[in-house]
Amino acid sequence: MFGGRIVVLRNATTGQPMVYWARHDDLPGNGGGGGGNHRRRDNGNERTGNDDLQEIINNLDSTKGGSLGNIDGLKFINKSFQNKILDNVPDIDKYKGRKVAIIGHRDSIIPFQRTMGLDNRINVFKANNFGPGGWTAKKNFQWIEDIVGNKQPVYFASQKLNLGDSWTREEIKYLLDSGYRQKGSYFVPAD
Repeated sequence: MFGGRIVVLRNATTGQPMVYWARHDDLPGNGGGGGGNHRRRDNGNERTGNDDLQEIINNLDSTKGGSLGNIDGLKFINKSFQNKILDNVPDIDKYKGRKVAIIGHRDSIIPFQRTMGLDNRINVFKANNFGPGGWTAKKNFQWIEDIVGNKQPVYFASQKLNLGDSWTREEIKYLLDSGYRQKGSYFVPAD
C-alpha cells in the first residue's frame, strides 16, 4: 500500500499485476466519469467494472445475500449452519478437499470469527493471521489473494452489501478479475 490509497496485487491465475486505488468521484477517469474505485492494468486500460459488479451486488441484495440464511447479529455460527455452507458449494465434487472462504459485511463475518471450534474447512479472515494488530487493507488483500491462489470457493454470507462502499466490494472485484464466477451466493474459480 502506498500512501494509504494504492494496493498492487498479482492476479493469481494470470500473474498479471493489478493496481487498486480509492479515489473520489470528482476525479476524472475512464472518459472523465470518475466513479469511485478504479483498477488499472499494466496495459493502461482503466475501467470501473461498476456495471457488472453492481448487477451482482443487486442480485445478492435481492436474495438478501447468503441464500442459506441470515446470520447478521448472531453471536456464533453453529455446526449445522457450517455444514450447510460446506455441503452446498456448487459443483462440490470439483472442490473436495478445499476450504470454503467466507466474505460479507463485517456483521456477517464477526459471528464466524467468534465461533470456537469453527470447522477447519471454513476460511474466514482473521487479522492476527497476518501479523500483529487489527484489520488493514494490506492484510485483507493478502487473505483474498491466498483464496484465489488456492482456488477456494467463496460463500457470500452477508445480508447487506448495497449500503455503500465496503471492502467486500473490493473482494468481489478481485475474485471476478481473477476468473471467479458467481453461482448463487457462492463465487467459484474457473478451473
